[in-house]
Amino acid sequence: MIRILPVVIFFMSIGASAQVFKWVDADGRTHFSDRREPDAQAIGLKLPKPVAGDPTVSPTAAAPKPGPYSAFEILSPETNKTLRQPEDTVAVSLLLDPPLMDGHKIELVLDDVAIPVEKSAGTQLNLQGISFGSHRAYAQIRDPQGAVIAGTPIVIFHLRKPIPPGVLP
Repeated sequence: MIRILPVVIFFMSIGASAQVFKWVDADGRTHFSDRREPDAQAIGLKLPKPVAGDPTVSPTAAAPKPGPYSAFEILSPETNKTLRQPEDTVAVSLLLDPPLMDGHKIELVLDDVAIPVEKSAGTQLNLQGISFGSHRAYAQIRDPQGAVIAGTPIVIFHLRKPIPPGVLP
């Protein structure tokens, strides 16, 4: 049964429109495939719904909005960019036009944790203590009452240690 589990997990990752077939061979082993075999039966798989921590789910992912600003986005790091560096610091560069209006505050959301940005930092930030691995980030602007009035699209980036010379990635 344990040998079958990876096969089942593999087929669970296939799109909802895919058909999966199950059959038992002459030796009593159960098989799964996307091709119909003799005596195979079609099985239905229920795919899990996305969860809140899923990088594809976010309040700003579906509808990024610049709000009262003509432009608001994360310029750096670029989406799907792999940063190979020895330190755990990531430089974040925002595009904001016009400049931040009075009473408005920027916050950067990194892996679902909001990080307030000091007005003196402007649109160039250095985040320290970022773990190596994949991260998702977006920025938002809050009005004086704390309501989100602008948001950027999500940027997913990967922070990795440098590859030593002579080693293939």
